[in-house]
Amino acid sequence: MITKISRPSGSGKIVYDNKGSAQRLVNYLAHEAKPQGKEVIYFNQTRSNITAQEVAERIDGNRKGLRREDAKFYSLIISPSAEELGHIGNDPEKLKAYTRQVMENYARNFKLRDGRELKSEDLVWYATFHQGREYNGFDKAVREGGVKAGAAKPGLQTHIHVVVSRRDVSQKISLTPTGRKERFSIQDWQKQNAESFRLMFGYEKQTYFDKSVAKEQNLRNRLEKLSEANGLIPAYFDTGRIVKLAREQEFSWKFYRNLREVEYTLKQGVRPPDPYGRLFSQSAEPSPKRKSLGQETPSVNRAAAKAQSVEQSQSISDKKAGKQTQGLDAKAEKQPPEHQVQRSGLFQFFSKMAHAATISGREESWGYPLL
Repeated sequence: MITKISRPSGSGKIVYDNKGSAQRLVNYLAHEAKPQGKEVIYFNQTRSNITAQEVAERIDGNRKGLRREDAKFYSLIISPSAEELGHIGNDPEKLKAYTRQVMENYARNFKLRDGRELKSEDLVWYATFHQGREYNGFDKAVREGGVKAGAAKPGLQTHIHVVVSRRDVSQKISLTPTGRKERFSIQDWQKQNAESFRLMFGYEKQTYFDKSVAKEQNLRNRLEKLSEANGLIPAYFDTGRIVKLAREQEFSWKFYRNLREVEYTLKQGVRPPDPYGRLFSQSAEPSPKRKSLGQETPSVNRAAAKAQSVEQSQSISDKKAGKQTQGLDAKAEKQPPEHQVQRSGLFQFFSKMAHAATISGREESWGYPLL
């Protein structure tokens, strides 16, 4: 059982853009149902046989208080496996009841500031069935050339599309499932949905798809191949212990960076004395291969580049400062001292006055010889 929230930025389809009208998504869901010969009919918590037009109008009309750039609605997908569909006989009424329970879980998963618990009736949501799926270019069968993209997938492929408004029915609360985990935990919601399917239909197998389980299995496969290729014994390279280290670090990118460094070292025929320490450390040492080629790790290269850039910037700043200093010095040399400038001005003034007095015959009026 997979229950997920489609992210507009990661879906690759503009129809899932949720900042405008829901009409485009409603039209897309109707278009996808046409090859199956089905008319799109929606249902919600209390009603069935709801038209697509009503869905678009209700979702678009329930956005009071939201800004233009805000998300207006969210698209959820409920996707049972073929085995789970077979367990309930692909019964649409059972799927409808399960969808209503999923939306009940969705409402209750929100943590409000006042501590109030929401119910499905507090939401504005509509759901519809799609009976089939098509292969896309990312499917393994397409990449291997077995089938063409666009071909119908075999077996039971029934899944449910849900459109839910971001605002509650009173249009006073914004409900954002893709925000902070403290407000809404997608993982908890998925677990609750799996448990609901088990309790409602007596399905005892694992119905919750945990990404960490897949990461752990992929890591085990990678480590086993590495051990086999380099003849490593469990006493030196314990797969279980390394997986535990990865789990403690939450499968972070730093762990995988260090693992790549260990792989480079082993490929050169050199065994690190403490592989666990290398994997747990925040930064692994450069591999022998990179040392032999006179190369440095990317972090060293970045540090050197940064230092060089700082030196160049300092050099440019010094040159500019030198040019400015030289310019000021040259300007200062050209200009006479301040007292010289003042004396020169007074000298010119008295000279002009003396010349004027001499011409007018009033030289004696100054009381002292004019210059």
